[in-house]
Amino acid sequence: MDEEGNWELDYDKAKEFWYNLSAVLPEEVGSVLTPMDLSKISFEKTHTGDTNEVADAEDSLYSASGISRLLFGGKLTSAHALLLSIKNDQAITYGIVKSIEDAINRYVQSLSYGKNWKVNFLDVSPYNREEMGAQYLKAASYGLPTISAYAASQGLGQAELDGMSFLETTVLNLPELFQPIRSSSQMSSSEVENKGATDEGGAPRKGTGELTESGEDKRERE
Repeated sequence: MDEEGNWELDYDKAKEFWYNLSAVLPEEVGSVLTPMDLSKISFEKTHTGDTNEVADAEDSLYSASGISRLLFGGKLTSAHALLLSIKNDQAITYGIVKSIEDAINRYVQSLSYGKNWKVNFLDVSPYNREEMGAQYLKAASYGLPTISAYAASQGLGQAELDGMSFLETTVLNLPELFQPIRSSSQMSSSEVENKGATDEGGAPRKGTGELTESGEDKRERE
């Protein structure tokens, strides 16, 4: 309006422009025709300071208890980071397991027939069984006495190891009856060609825990 209170723009003309504006607006945006000035009020998160109190409380709970947030999912979860988080938690709990082992050994050695015996709890769990088994096998290949530890890491007890070893080698003579399957890596080039095999070469495929985060992304893209 002007100073005398008269309309500066004809109502029909203003309504025409308003209809033209409303016709091009998306469905989620509304419009209004008003003779008064309007001020914009923004509700963006960066201006209102909204916080996710539930997520913050969960993070505080995990941090205070020493448990990694990655074990229960999250935006930055990856297989490599999750594996390292599990190893960290396992290292904490293994101290408790060693204390139980010490208590059992003190009891065993207090007995008259327990002086020459010792109980040993291996640092093995379902999450690192494959890794520890490979380490025990590698140590055994250099002559270290880790065959029993390897068997235990794979769920085979000491009594079962002794009994099955006697049964398979002495009674059934299985090592002489069964020969290991030969792969192309154990054959000469002429034997490979005669059998029609192909040697693609290259390094063996790495496991999930051996890859970096960039390696995991590359494998997922492939």
